[in-house]
Amino acid sequence: WLSAIDELSIPSLQLHLNISKIKITQLEGTAGPLQSDIVELLDNALLLVVEGFRPLLTELIDGIAQGPLRSGLNVFLNESLVAAKEQNSCAAHNSQSDRYVNWANNSFIQKFDHIVNEVIGPDGVNSILSLITNGTGAV
Repeated sequence: WLSAIDELSIPSLQLHLNISKIKITQLEGTAGPLQSDIVELLDNALLLVVEGFRPLLTELIDGIAQGPLRSGLNVFLNESLVAAKEQNSCAAHNSQSDRYVNWANNSFIQKFDHIVNEVIGPDGVNSILSLITNGTGAV
């Protein structure tokens, strides 16, 4: 089924976020007094950004999502698609002509065609249709 996909992309990427807190956390080791003060200063700066500039932060995140994040995601999707198509080539096609009706050489169709065209004829078909539709010709 991959052979049917030529291109894959995300035309729009919107993130609906409500950011209330951004905090720096030390994951390993212990912080000295200077490191603790620097982390507290950065936490206060981030708190100022989150609380004082919330619309700007939201617009910034939306711009990143619609710009470089979406573009990068589209590049990744297309590269993944190309790699998947190279690894999974199209399966060999089997001839399935014996599974379909060959209209030109079908005995049922030939008999039906003979009955409609030769036995009943165009006038007979018109009479049958008039009878079915009460003379209106509308279905």
